[in-house]
Amino acid sequence: MRAKRDALDFNSYLPHRTFCNRVNTLLREAWTLAIESLSWMELRKISEPLALTKTIKQLNITDPDALRLARLLVTETVRRRNLIDAFINEAIKPANTAEFDLGVQAFCAFTCIKQEWPKRGLKST
Repeated sequence: MRAKRDALDFNSYLPHRTFCNRVNTLLREAWTLAIESLSWMELRKISEPLALTKTIKQLNITDPDALRLARLLVTETVRRRNLIDAFINEAIKPANTAEFDLGVQAFCAFTCIKQEWPKRGLKST
């Protein structure tokens, strides 16, 4: 009888739901910051820290974890940009990433890192 009552206790799921909402918000803010920062970097030819600072002020995001994750995404994407662009261009043949606007290019790069890198065991040198 006790197990049945526990299974129906929805309050036990609340911490998990709260954690999932926190993670979703964190990822959404970090990806938004990173995509916008890469767009600023391409558009104005500015450095990573300046682009992140500009984007943080523009979007008014203050979560330190989101800022850290966004900085990591931008740094790793810039570091491997040539390999990422070659990989994406190969995947979308005969189109080219230059045909897309800056936000779509950045989104493709982050998606490539998130989805394809681990699956294919790609390593950059």
